[in-house]
Amino acid sequence: MISLKINQQSVSAEPGASILKAALSAGIYIPHLCSHPDLLPIADCARLPPACRQDRDGQGLRIADWIYQGTTQIKNQPQKMELGCKLCLVEVSGKPELQKACELTVSEGLEILTETERIKQARQQNLAKILAEHPHSCLTCAQSQGCSLTQCSSNVPVNERCCKKFGKCEVQKISQYIGISPSTPRYVPKSIAIIDTEPLIRRDYNLCVSCLRCVRACANLRGDDSLGYITDNKVSVGSKSQTLKESNCHFCGLCVAVCPTGALLNKDEDKDTVPCRAACPINMDVPSYISAINKNDYKKAVDIIHERTVFGSVLGRVCFHPCESNCRRKEVNEPISICGLKRYATEQAEIATLTRPVGFARNDSKVAIVGSGPAGLSAAHHLNQNGYSVTVFESEPEAGGMMRYAIPEYRLPTTVLQKDIKRLLELGVTIKTNQRLGRDFSIDSLRKDGFKAIIIAIGAQLPKMLKLSGNGKPLGGIDFLKLIRHNSPEPKSQVSGRRVLVIGGGNVAIDVAISAKRLGAKEVQLACLESADTMPAHIWEIEQAKREGISINCSWGPTMLSDKGAEFTQCTSVFDDKKCFSPKFNQSVTKTIPADVMILAIGQAVDKSILPADAGKDIFFAGEVVHNPSSVVESIADGIKTAESVVEYLSGTAITTNPPERLASSSRAGTQSGKILFNYTHTNKATVFGNLTRSKAHISEIITGFAEMEKCYSQQQANDESIRCLQCDIRLRLTPIILPPGKEALKFTAAGIASVPTVSGVYQLLDKDKKIIIIKGVLNLNQGLTEALASNKTSAYFEYEQEQMYTKRESELIQQFLQKEGKLPGGGDELDELY
Repeated sequence: MISLKINQQSVSAEPGASILKAALSAGIYIPHLCSHPDLLPIADCARLPPACRQDRDGQGLRIADWIYQGTTQIKNQPQKMELGCKLCLVEVSGKPELQKACELTVSEGLEILTETERIKQARQQNLAKILAEHPHSCLTCAQSQGCSLTQCSSNVPVNERCCKKFGKCEVQKISQYIGISPSTPRYVPKSIAIIDTEPLIRRDYNLCVSCLRCVRACANLRGDDSLGYITDNKVSVGSKSQTLKESNCHFCGLCVAVCPTGALLNKDEDKDTVPCRAACPINMDVPSYISAINKNDYKKAVDIIHERTVFGSVLGRVCFHPCESNCRRKEVNEPISICGLKRYATEQAEIATLTRPVGFARNDSKVAIVGSGPAGLSAAHHLNQNGYSVTVFESEPEAGGMMRYAIPEYRLPTTVLQKDIKRLLELGVTIKTNQRLGRDFSIDSLRKDGFKAIIIAIGAQLPKMLKLSGNGKPLGGIDFLKLIRHNSPEPKSQVSGRRVLVIGGGNVAIDVAISAKRLGAKEVQLACLESADTMPAHIWEIEQAKREGISINCSWGPTMLSDKGAEFTQCTSVFDDKKCFSPKFNQSVTKTIPADVMILAIGQAVDKSILPADAGKDIFFAGEVVHNPSSVVESIADGIKTAESVVEYLSGTAITTNPPERLASSSRAGTQSGKILFNYTHTNKATVFGNLTRSKAHISEIITGFAEMEKCYSQQQANDESIRCLQCDIRLRLTPIILPPGKEALKFTAAGIASVPTVSGVYQLLDKDKKIIIIKGVLNLNQGLTEALASNKTSAYFEYEQEQMYTKRESELIQQFLQKEGKLPGGGDELDELY
């Protein structure tokens, strides 16, 4: 280690470290704008060879021949220019000139000063040069606190005001720390066109301060060459081609994440950074397992999946994948096939087995779970992983609940489900089949057997039926599917060679219709209340039904069932303005659909006859028994939450089963300054990244029997699909910027107020999130805060500034003057309010 002194403080630093890094590591702040802890110093970048995709070890930048800001091409005019913000200037013993702390490396015995008057003046001068090219009127405005930026009392033109990052802007905070010199010239708008038509990223080069962070992040951290810079009397930044897509941008958002201003903004900044994971009901770490798949590390991918669920193979086939609906890649062209990649990983890692977490230990508490569907088995898995002895009771001959007996074989093969359940059994969970609550055991018997908590997860097994006129006797949709899964010959005999009408618009209705067709029905029609674009069934299942020749009749409500078919009335709406189920009909428009067999698939109901009459504190409910209807993944999520509640009940300690952040994953590079964070294997480098299309798994065109229709990806398809991932989570791996030290808000308590002086000034009251809710000027700060404490119950923190206030007479004279000049309407209440 190297020993040196900074502001008379002894500091140790690693050899080769910059003065800036050494100071920040020691808690000594030095202002900086172009520097970033994960980026190479800007001076080093200028000296090194270019970084590009073909040379992923190259860490430097070079001046581009030209760049584009939208459709405007700006050519380089070779000239010697000094790069960098020059805000990190320091005094160094033995050197007459001020030195850049980001460039100067530590040496033994060095003595540094960071806050002399000479330094402060030099920093202000350099900041003035930056602000001359950046809107800053709001930074010097006396009314900037709490300003909405939409209405300006000083009538500053909109293009001279600060952007939407005001209040959380790095330039703003650094300017407040350094101080803006009165000689700072007024900003002259550049009138550069704002680029808001491309996917995900909004670019406004009017706000650029030429720090080159974005260019370095793209090259040094991502290994791309999408952004560049040129010199033309000043440093300008832009894309290498007219659009980001043509520049082979990967849209990862790193450039936005490191930008210190609003020059680069995420168009979806109000959404989660990793929307696929946020949208997943079980918070699956999607980017990490896609990264592992790209590196052919399938065991690691499956391990990541297993952190959240034992049903990786199942979800790879039947998940309705809200992650894909929220995938940011869809803004570029098509979302990532996350579900297909999950299936591929689980099929490649056949030998992968679940392992218990580090520190796993059994305890003496036993938990009983009634029902072995997705909710019950997921609860069992997470309780088992927390050391509890778990026994699952299932009324059917085999475990799996609706996954086993309601989802058709062509969608979820029994062998796939059994593979996932086998892993659960290997961990020690006990499953007892042919055990029905109320027949083979009771709640009381479970308690007598020593179970300290009981989870009811029996699902919704009964078909909902309609009371309609006519002599038609419809079958129940869920019962029809169950009989098929029980290998009963009855369903085939009921529909083979006959006209079948399915009533319902959900996934179960689609499964019933397809199953009837595959059992030999002569004709299958489906009718539902919903319109074509509001059917609750997933679009891909509706398309499959159409491919299999099933006719879908939307916006029709049944009124009569007979042995020859059904009569319908046109449905004009299903829900009212409050989104409550309240169908409306046009009685003058009717329709008859002939049928020999009718099957109702309008939903399922809970068999309440077997529920405990008096649930005690030790009884918990999970899955469709309380949240009906639920998809498989939603039921899995509910099982996890219920397991957490049981653990808290039994141990008195709240737990969370959220997955760990994989910021130091061995499958990714480290975050050393200037090192590439991700290095995906790209098998098609000639194709522009933004144009890579979604890989399509093969779907069998031969529609016979119940063999699985959709095939798994090949290795080539999986690699091609995994490389399409934008790696949104890369932004979470950046080292946080160290901002200027600010005043610490004080707790709004009597003890906190005790040290406040009895002088005039302004105080601010803040809520628990430290957002300002009250600003008030008073003649006695201590007294004013004490009075506010007695009456205000919502504030949690406060800040104050000593400032001489106007006397009452001064306020009256100012009020009279403003009224006389016509600058204050009304009777002056506005001024009274201000003071």
